[in-house]
Amino acid sequence: MAIDTVHCSRLIPHISPEKIWNVLRHFDNQWHPDISRCQLIADSSGATIREFTDHDGQTYKEQLTYFSDTDRTITYCHLSGIKDVHHYEAQISVLEAKGGASMVKWNAKIDATEARINAICEGTRFVFERALDWLQNNDLPNAAPVPRAPRVSKNTEIVRLTVDGVPELSILTPAPGLGDADTLCLFLHGIGGNAENWLPQLNAFGKSRHVAALDMRGYGQSNLSFHPSRIDDYCDDIIRVADAFSARKVLLVGLSMGAWIATSFAMRHPEKLAGLMLAGGVPGCLKRLLRNGNPFVHPEKNLWIRVRLQPISPAKSLS
Repeated sequence: MAIDTVHCSRLIPHISPEKIWNVLRHFDNQWHPDISRCQLIADSSGATIREFTDHDGQTYKEQLTYFSDTDRTITYCHLSGIKDVHHYEAQISVLEAKGGASMVKWNAKIDATEARINAICEGTRFVFERALDWLQNNDLPNAAPVPRAPRVSKNTEIVRLTVDGVPELSILTPAPGLGDADTLCLFLHGIGGNAENWLPQLNAFGKSRHVAALDMRGYGQSNLSFHPSRIDDYCDDIIRVADAFSARKVLLVGLSMGAWIATSFAMRHPEKLAGLMLAGGVPGCLKRLLRNGNPFVHPEKNLWIRVRLQPISPAKSLS
């Protein structure tokens, strides 16, 4: 395999960044002079896919992986259509230049067979330059105001459900209505937290995808088991929640302890994992402390406590 990059940039005078972004931001590339048909679809996880056909009848699929109206940037990856490519990722950014002009940057990183890498790069450059020609030479429509993310409705209904078994688990989820989930986005709280920590996220994403927040065993309204909880128990609880939604895979969003549990689940059950989003996790520190046993009885426990207390030591007392 070989890796190469393609970089195209174009200064487009007399056309504002807003006008150009208004064309590019929709991810629908039917405006491109070499494309005869394009449709946008959502896969089972909610990701945006564009399927398009060129004038030679070849069909391609690409997935939107990043979008920002603020940065005027989209990133996407190739799914199918290009022969002998292992990975293909591209990014378009629209920048403001002097005098109301626009600078459009279109880059790609390509991982393909050595026999095909040059041809794929040449074809990519041709497609990018044709698009830039079209943007520069056509009368683009006036840009509509870029819509902001809708405010979360305070009336979004969140319900509490119980997953039967030992222990009984409590979860929060938007009111049922999406049917069975192929992929469940599950939020995992940290020490001292509970499922209610994730209410803003449940409100924000619950209308478009399957989401839930779990009260870990012994937290919130979830019960403890008959024995001290182990990391395998928390991983088993995630599977129980996924089964309750008939989900084949889970996208885990973990905070602090939740990040540790999510990472542990990924190592134990990679076939059930759709993705990880981690914040404030400590797997590296734990790996060091667990080398010789339980970190809370190990001689290094004082180091562990000092590291954990350090961020809050400078804080003022609220009493």
